[in-house]
Amino acid sequence: MSKICNKCGKENPENLTFCENCGSLLLNSQESIKDSKKEIKRESFVLKDDFERIFRDYLPQREKYGTVASPIAYFIKEDLLADFSYLIDGQVPCTGTSATVGVGNLAHCPQLFFWGDYGCNLELMFMFIFKADMSGVYLSMRYSGRLDSDESLKIKRDVYQYCIREHFPEFEFLESIDLKSDTAYSISYEKSTIISKFYPKDNIPFDEDLIKDMNEFIECGKLLCKLKPLNDEELVKKVMKKV
Repeated sequence: MSKICNKCGKENPENLTFCENCGSLLLNSQESIKDSKKEIKRESFVLKDDFERIFRDYLPQREKYGTVASPIAYFIKEDLLADFSYLIDGQVPCTGTSATVGVGNLAHCPQLFFWGDYGCNLELMFMFIFKADMSGVYLSMRYSGRLDSDESLKIKRDVYQYCIREHFPEFEFLESIDLKSDTAYSISYEKSTIISKFYPKDNIPFDEDLIKDMNEFIECGKLLCKLKPLNDEELVKKVMKKV
């Protein structure tokens, strides 16, 4: 009995685990998505393949069709989101996901969000966000409060980064992002980013590594929620003196 790929429709031999055409995980009709998670291994590249398609098609299709009406826009809002939600189910502690093609003030920066019962009381947001020039994508944890001044955002960022370094000294992250966009929200996202990791378009990791990175970012968010470092006036003063 052959296996039909749910993503691209190709008919594959029964003994294959991944589609010969697109690399998606193949499911038997009796398999549940939850059970199939056990088969995802290091060579899985569902999300990697989706990201590379966005790098390839986003700019030319946006120019031809516009930001919202392009085929890649529908792909991001439907297929990418479905693949992402399917992939992280049971592997990343997550209660919700969403995707946007990057419209309005964040035009040209597609985004993929995930959230759970971590980070909410500190207004932390976890996301993948593409650079406007499609040269790569960031995994980002940012503060989502919208009424903060630049000075307040800087204090939050410096204190949070200090705590993460103190408790996870081996954890490597970028302190800032550059979305290659001068829109208001892009600049706001850059200023409010706490930690990030950058993946160049020609070096997107396999899904297992992306999942590992997401879980590490979530652990950082959980740490900040537990410590609530901004309530520690002495710590805030100490960090401000250092910077």
